[in-house]
Amino acid sequence: MGTKSTTAKGTKIVVGDWEGQWTTFDDSDVGAREAVERTSSASDDPGPGEYGGREFVPGGRADPGSITIETIFDEDNPPPVNGPLTDCYIEFPLAAGYKTPGRYSGQGFITTAGRAGEDQAGEITQSVTIKKSGVWSYSPRVAAE
Repeated sequence: MGTKSTTAKGTKIVVGDWEGQWTTFDDSDVGAREAVERTSSASDDPGPGEYGGREFVPGGRADPGSITIETIFDEDNPPPVNGPLTDCYIEFPLAAGYKTPGRYSGQGFITTAGRAGEDQAGEITQSVTIKKSGVWSYSPRVAAE
């Protein structure tokens, strides 16, 4: 996804058995792939007016990154910060003209959760960060016929 989204309340985040309502979500940390150095004694040295000389190749797989979500705080349903790696999904609102909502899903676990403050409607919000693991995918909305 790689975007920051804001939407109306009523959309949901599910991490294993925990479910919450989210108000904003930031997936700008879409992961990074390491650069593996392969410089050797056979590598060229830079000449006059040149720079560098170290050689790199792309690493294998990318780290899928993390998602930070603002949710409505529910003191009877705290996020499982000590929970295991589990199936997760973020559901987007059902838009007019569609029969299913969009869904972003994969595996992950909650790394941080804390109260963030009060939103414009006077509800207490909290910030929840999910460390993504493996491959994540987006299932687009299906248009109504």
